[in-house]
Amino acid sequence: MGCIISHCVFWLFYKAYSDLGVPGSEYAAPYALIYRHMAILGVEGFSALPKHCLALCYAIFVGAIVINGVRDAGGRKWASFIPRSLILFVWQK
Repeated sequence: MGCIISHCVFWLFYKAYSDLGVPGSEYAAPYALIYRHMAILGVEGFSALPKHCLALCYAIFVGAIVINGVRDAGGRKWASFIPRSLILFVWQK
């Protein structure tokens, strides 16, 4: 229930106050900047992301699946030469 109610309450505050979460405003919430952006993403959807962010996520996801498939199909002999797909997450950061 909290997953639904918290988004509704944020949406109400977001529409009522244009400076919600902005430092120096009435509702500054100094540690909530990252949570504000996560909530905006939840309210506005994928259109709030940068232009090619979703395409990059899809490409890295497909790359991880392909690398895991090649690693599994290669057998033990070749598996040590194929990187683990976790490196894609580290590379993205």
